[in-house]
Amino acid sequence: MKHYFLILIASIICVPILLSGKEETDRIIGYWLTGDKATKIEIYQNEDGTFAGKIIWLQEPNDAKGNPKKDINNPDVKLQQQPLIDLIVLSDFVRENRNKYKNGKYYEPTTGKTYSAKIELINNNTITIRYFIGVPTLGRTDTWIRSSN
Repeated sequence: MKHYFLILIASIICVPILLSGKEETDRIIGYWLTGDKATKIEIYQNEDGTFAGKIIWLQEPNDAKGNPKKDINNPDVKLQQQPLIDLIVLSDFVRENRNKYKNGKYYEPTTGKTYSAKIELINNNTITIRYFIGVPTLGRTDTWIRSSN
């Protein structure tokens, strides 16, 4: 009986220690509406541990002729015919701490420009993305809200 009691005590002590070592799920993963609510981005984790995001919905998905919008502002002419849906606009983000992601890139299809970027999780339903050239103080910030699929 004494043996079972020691096993029970050891289990009570060890289980919380083992669980605390488990990596928490990144709350940034999911679906996000951009500040203007015209685009929905899916943020996901790549196999290499970095985070990326792609366009999965557009408020106006078609051009004036009724065709799916394409990445016409891309500086690479070969990429100008790729559709905006499924276009990767966030890449290379690494987790800095529980709420911050750094060293990323943000591609803005409306201008064809790529910026350095960082993301901060304000709460479970709000993130800010700061994109910039050079230093963060010379950039812009957009606030995105969590959305359903």
